[in-house]
Amino acid sequence: MCNNCIKVFITINAILSICFSFTDSSFALSYWEIFYYDGTTITQLTENNRFDEYPQINDSGEVVWTAYDGDGEIFFYDGTTITQLTDDDYDNHSPQINDSGEVVWTGSDGNDEEIFYYDGTTITQLTDNAYEDSSPQINNSGEVVWRGNDGNDEEIFYYDGTTITQLTDDDYDNHSPQINDSGEVVWTGNDGNDGEIFFYDGTTITQLTDNNRFDRSPQINYSGEVVWYVSLIKI
Repeated sequence: MCNNCIKVFITINAILSICFSFTDSSFALSYWEIFYYDGTTITQLTENNRFDEYPQINDSGEVVWTAYDGDGEIFFYDGTTITQLTDDDYDNHSPQINDSGEVVWTGSDGNDEEIFYYDGTTITQLTDNAYEDSSPQINNSGEVVWRGNDGNDEEIFYYDGTTITQLTDDDYDNHSPQINDSGEVVWTGNDGNDGEIFFYDGTTITQLTDNNRFDRSPQINYSGEVVWYVSLIKI
């Protein structure tokens, strides 16, 4: 327990606008709030009796976050107005937003966690199954990737705006997918021995690493260049 500390979650976009959630237990603030810095001025976006957490900001200055008041709901700031995207009795969390203002998140349908997509007007439930789906990521073309369970283990799924494709189908857990604006996808998978990095170019899956160390947490840029973390401890 931290009795006298400042807690901050910060995100920044390409034009250096910053959004963060903040609480300071030294001032006995009970709730998290969302703040927005446009390069000149700091604006407090929320002031309520909720825990407003984990904001994400796009390059247009639009912001999404999760607010908790018994369950988690998704909120969206378009630069002027705050809109509550979800309003149900289940947890919604982990929103991601692209530069067009399209949003994806993980939410419960009352049975398990599913993936939801907001196109700026309408909310669509992308998945509807008996297994957990989580960790969605969206690119600026509206393509989405996430980790989902197929009944046996964790696999990687890809939505191209029309169709959902299961990219992986093996006996090991695959997780931490990331997608760039060209639709190229990277993730952490297992080759039966340890964690390795896999890359999908839109057609073919390539295993980038093959070693006896844990490779994980890949990131991919717009050019298809990939970085990841590797453990120095050998298996």
